[in-house]
Amino acid sequence: MRRQHRRYKHRRAVGGKLAGLMSGLGALVSLSAGAGAQTSITQAQVDPPPQIVIDCLDAPASAVVQLPEIVEDYVQIHCTIFGHFLAPAPGWIWKQPGAPDFFRIAAQGDAAAFDRSNHEHHFVAVDAREVGGDELQGLIPSGLPVNPADGGIVVDLRAANSEQSQLVLVAPRDEFFTLVFRKQARTLSAYATTFAYVNQSENQ
Repeated sequence: MRRQHRRYKHRRAVGGKLAGLMSGLGALVSLSAGAGAQTSITQAQVDPPPQIVIDCLDAPASAVVQLPEIVEDYVQIHCTIFGHFLAPAPGWIWKQPGAPDFFRIAAQGDAAAFDRSNHEHHFVAVDAREVGGDELQGLIPSGLPVNPADGGIVVDLRAANSEQSQLVLVAPRDEFFTLVFRKQARTLSAYATTFAYVNQSENQ
């Protein structure tokens, strides 16, 4: 059974969050197309197709497959024939406003088409820590409707190909929060939300 621990809880309203998020997730890759057209989201739609999944237990010793406890309620590693992906934890989706697809962060890096590399492309370092105040403010693009006082979690990533990137979970909560992905000079924004929140909203 998956270990449960303290979640971040915040009282600020969700309303108006989606409208201000920036478009574009070039470094995030789609594994599930067209799922946004459904009236209800299921785990099977969000997970990578079974035919491309491989056992993380066979990954090399250098591969990170167990994530820090502070983010395990929100993030997981998928091992596939196209390398490893940082993905939302079960019950969550990562999405660009208006886009139909769900997204992951690839250890293989940016690519128009991914090579079949199995465990060759993996994350060798995944470090997570709490952040807030001025430091968090400096990580958030201007115009995002978020409050640094709400705090967040920074996840620093380093892949086997030496590419480094950073995922910021801004005010992680039970149903909805903002994501900021940073890689080199690029900063891209998305949001994380639960199936229950999306399904309830779409079926009202």
